[in-house]
Order: sequence, then C-alpha cells, then structure tokens
Amino acid sequence: MRSRNFALIWSAALVSNVGTWMQAVALGVLVYARTGQPGWTGLVAAAAFSPIGPLAPVGGALADRLDPRRWLIVTTLA
Repeated sequence: MRSRNFALIWSAALVSNVGTWMQAVALGVLVYARTGQPGWTGLVAAAAFSPIGPLAPVGGALADRLDPRRWLIVTTLA
C-alpha cells in the first residue's frame, strides 16, 4: 500500500472486526454450552446486534457534525 496512514487504519479496522466477530461466536458458544438450547443462543445474538439498527442514523448524524478522526477513535474504543 502506498499510503502508510491508510494501511494503518485498514489494519486496525481488520483487527477490530475480527475481534468483534470472535466475541459474537464465543458468546453464542457460551450460551449454547450453558443452556443447551439454540433458541436462547439466537435470542442473545439478536439482543447483541439489535441496537445497531436504531442507533446507526444517530451515529451517522454525529459523524457528520464531529471531527472524523476523533469520532473514529471513540467509536472503535467503545
């Protein structure tokens, strides 16, 4: 990659996304191991990802108003 900054942000996003999906898989395995019921696993997965829909427009509006670099750092670390 020619741009060092782009390579850094791309690599950081990759690591962050891999961690997020590993957490989702581990949570599903944990719930199934504890309950033995796939329904609870699905319910927990839905509860974990359900805030994304209603909060995405709010995050988009804030991203338009705030410093993009700071917003990216805050949302990645949250």
